[in-house]
Amino acid sequence: MADNITYVADDTSGLLIFDTSDVTQPKQIGQFNPQGAAEDVVVKNNLAYVSFFDKGLFILDIQNPSQPQVVAQLPIPGNARSVALNDNYAYIAGWESGLNIVDISNPASPRIVGNYDTKGSAWGADVSHGHAFIWDWWGGVKVINVENPLQPRLVGKYHTRGEIINLKQKGNYIYTANGVGGVQVFDIKNALNPIWVTGIDFPGTTIDIWPSPTSGYAYAANTEHGLQTLDISNPFYIQPVGRQHTGGETTLVREHEQTVYVANKNAGLFIYNASNPQQLIKQQELPIAVKDLLPYNKQLLIVSEEKHLIAFTIDNSGKLAKDPLTIDNNTSGVTANKTLVFSSNNNKVNLWRQTAGKFQSVADINFAETILGMQATCL
Repeated sequence: MADNITYVADDTSGLLIFDTSDVTQPKQIGQFNPQGAAEDVVVKNNLAYVSFFDKGLFILDIQNPSQPQVVAQLPIPGNARSVALNDNYAYIAGWESGLNIVDISNPASPRIVGNYDTKGSAWGADVSHGHAFIWDWWGGVKVINVENPLQPRLVGKYHTRGEIINLKQKGNYIYTANGVGGVQVFDIKNALNPIWVTGIDFPGTTIDIWPSPTSGYAYAANTEHGLQTLDISNPFYIQPVGRQHTGGETTLVREHEQTVYVANKNAGLFIYNASNPQQLIKQQELPIAVKDLLPYNKQLLIVSEEKHLIAFTIDNSGKLAKDPLTIDNNTSGVTANKTLVFSSNNNKVNLWRQTAGKFQSVADINFAETILGMQATCL
């Protein structure tokens, strides 16, 4: 995003360009589509650097955003995924070729000057302080010294146990639900160089994690073994302090104002009083098949397996009041910031604003590909 203009790499739709001076009514003003799959875009000095999976790197002049002009195009071996810029170089994650380093000192004549094959499938890259960090699919994270861009060299790597299914941030730490690898903790004080801190294993598969924003506890959903309560007051030494059997496959967990909401694929929604996190007290159970849920102000937004987005009012005890409000009848996921609620389904995102107790639709955005997940932030 630059000067109220937002640039979106939208797969087979190419590069989409929106006027977002009014975020509730984004307006498409331009597009660039060379009939490829746009993967990533970075904007710098009136130029857009766009990676197309099967067509390489495009450098576009965007002085007139409604009519982007091609400055140069450079094929990338092994298909191009993400783009990162640092000084006069572009760092391209090549799906089958690892890290490709491109000299862009002359944007009209880019050239590959360095390469490091990461052996896995490179799909993300970031650069800081002379090092490139490559997300290498099954190969983990690779750290490559690029102080001399012509001679990149591997200096470190990390491969976490299990696979990251979900993650949440709290302060300077990220907590991950790692499937058979339990819960893992990473220090992100230097966001470009995350450091593994500790981990804890559980029987079964951990698929969701929720660190409480107001206490030193976190809650983990384990498909076979219910709800785990963790003491994370010292992120370097997390420990289990409680467990709740939910009688089925636990899939989601959220906490809000000392109340824990747990979705169970077989048994519905469980609500626990968490005034003492080490001794949760079940206070309500609802037969709702939950696909997604989100505490929002004094409401709990629930996406049912039937794809209905509904809002329950939360009373002072944390229980859900009767007669929920139906917001939408075709929703797969939900997130929100302080002013808007975002619901998604397939390739569409709807924006909602709550006014006088009702949710008003303010905008919708269509994308070329299916939306797998989303996260809202305050603008």
